[in-house]
Amino acid sequence: MWSAHHWRFEICHVVQREGRCPAYPDHEEHAKMYGKDDVFISYSRKDSEVARTFKTVLEGTGLDVFLDVDDIRSGQLWEEELKRRIERAKIFQIFWSANYSQSENCKQEWEYALKQNKDEGYIRPVFWQKPLTPNPPEELNKFNFKYVELRYSPLCLRHLPKSGDLGRTCEFLRDECLFNLE
Repeated sequence: MWSAHHWRFEICHVVQREGRCPAYPDHEEHAKMYGKDDVFISYSRKDSEVARTFKTVLEGTGLDVFLDVDDIRSGQLWEEELKRRIERAKIFQIFWSANYSQSENCKQEWEYALKQNKDEGYIRPVFWQKPLTPNPPEELNKFNFKYVELRYSPLCLRHLPKSGDLGRTCEFLRDECLFNLE
């Protein structure tokens, strides 16, 4: 079903056309610092390939990205760690799908994220299968659900600029990797 070479995502939720990260107005300083707990990825395990690809792209820009299967250690109390990471995240990235909508764990994550009462832009729902189905629950309906596209190429990701300049990285993603950054 999914070919890693033909995936489509839109990264505008993290970087804008000008190369700015909305969570960090002073993006150049942040890019140099490589902050912690930038993005919490909330996804259904049935959609793992989508979440992993997104994580790879974001980490390539210098962001710290939490993905439960990679970042929760053996023996850790996973529910408590998820709560800690949701609290600390600057972006709570929802990957909405039929699988996500049916997952009780995903529901617990987004309900907990809503309780954080963080600024606009903290909760960022995206979907990659058209049309958007099923409809989001009323609690999430106030957020714009953005359709995401990415033409992914492993060669492209290998050549991401390592300069720490987020603006340059964003330009590279737009021009060389054909990311739609609108």
